[in-house]
Amino acid sequence: MRRLGNVGPRWSSERGASTRPSRRLGSLPIEMGSVTATGVRLREKVAGLWQKLRARVSAWTAGSREQQAAPSCDVLVFVATSTEHDQLKARAAALGLSFAKRKGRFGSYYDLGTVGANRVLAVKTQIGAFGHRGSAASALLYLSETGATGIVSVGMCFGIDRTAQKVGDVLVSSGLVAYDDREVCDQPTTRWDYRYRNPALYRSKGSLYAMLQRSITQLGGSAGYGARTGALLTGGARISSRDYRDMLVEKLSVCGEPIVGGEMEGAGLLSSSDPGDPVWIVVKGICDFADSPTRATDAERTLACRNACDFLLKALAATIT
Repeated sequence: MRRLGNVGPRWSSERGASTRPSRRLGSLPIEMGSVTATGVRLREKVAGLWQKLRARVSAWTAGSREQQAAPSCDVLVFVATSTEHDQLKARAAALGLSFAKRKGRFGSYYDLGTVGANRVLAVKTQIGAFGHRGSAASALLYLSETGATGIVSVGMCFGIDRTAQKVGDVLVSSGLVAYDDREVCDQPTTRWDYRYRNPALYRSKGSLYAMLQRSITQLGGSAGYGARTGALLTGGARISSRDYRDMLVEKLSVCGEPIVGGEMEGAGLLSSSDPGDPVWIVVKGICDFADSPTRATDAERTLACRNACDFLLKALAATIT
C-alpha cells in the first residue's frame, strides 16, 4: 500500500511555492513559507478588527455617558400612576411645554424645560412610598442627581367630605400627617385599637406653599375646579372604608390644621429632608372619598389628575425670578 503523501506531485512544486523544505502533518506536506505569510495576514486582519471594535466601544461609552447625564433642575415633579403621567404630559403640551424623555443614572426623566422661573423635570415613581422605586427612594436618588431644591408630588387623592368637596377639586398640602406612625394595642371592649401618642404635622416647603396659595387666590372660580389648602393624611394603605377614614380624621385632627384628604406618596417624601427645612409639597385632585370598595372610575381619576397637573403647571408658569 502506497502512502497518501506519495500520491501525485509535491504540493509545493505544483503551486510554484517557495523551495524551502516543507514539514508534514501526519503524511500531508505543509509549505512553511505559505503558512508564515498567511499567519501575518491573519494577525494584521485581527488587529484591524480589534481597533475598529475598540473605536466603536469608546464611541458608544461616550454617548452613553452623555445620554445618562441628567440636566440639573430646580423642581422635581413626581407622578406615580400612568394616568398621572399621561395627564401631566397632556397639560404640558396644552401649555406649550416640552416633555422630552431623558436618561439618568437612576432612571428616566421628562424634561419640561423652564416653567416660569424654574427648571422642571418630572419622574414616574412606583405607587406609594415603599420599594426601590417608591417615593422615598426616588426622592433621595433624584435630589442627589439633579440638585433640585423642591419636589412636588402631583396626581390623585381622596377627599373626606362629600358635602363640601367634589371629585376634581385640587388639594394643596399645608402639611402631612403620617397615620402609620402609631401604636397598636389591645382593648377590653375590642380586640385591638390604634393609639396616637404625639401625632405630628410635617409642614410643606414654605416657598412652594406660598406660590400655590397665590395661585389659588388668582384662580378664583375661573378654572372650573376648586382648590384649597389643608393637611393631608399619608400612609401605605389603600383605604376603602368610611369608618376607617373617619377614625383617622378624628384621631389626627389634633395637629392644629384641618385635614382635607389623604394619599400614599407623601409619606416617602418625609425622608428626603430635615423636617425643619422641607423640600416637598403635595398637589392632588380628589378622585374618590375612600368610603366604598367601589374604586374611582377612569373618568374620575383622569379628571382629578388633569386638574392637579393643570393647577401646578399654571402656578409654576406664573412665577417670576
